[in-house]
Amino acid sequence: FGVLVVGAGCADLAKRAERFRSELAQHPMRLEAGTAFHLTCSIGLAHYAPDLHRGSDALYAAADQALYRAKRAGRNRLETASVG
Repeated sequence: FGVLVVGAGCADLAKRAERFRSELAQHPMRLEAGTAFHLTCSIGLAHYAPDLHRGSDALYAAADQALYRAKRAGRNRLETASVG
């Protein structure tokens, strides 16, 4: 899934995303039967640059590439799309 945030800088978004990733990994989901599931996530972060992203598809592609870099690098991590 994707999350669009308006009015925040890349550094702030990366900080928020990293906090989400870390909190998810530290707090297992518990079912009524007492079973705990430890969850992790890989995150690809892209910041919109009008001169680079000529449309939503380009922005999505940049985030997707960053996501797959995070997965290839071992999962449960954040990768930021390169600009330029």
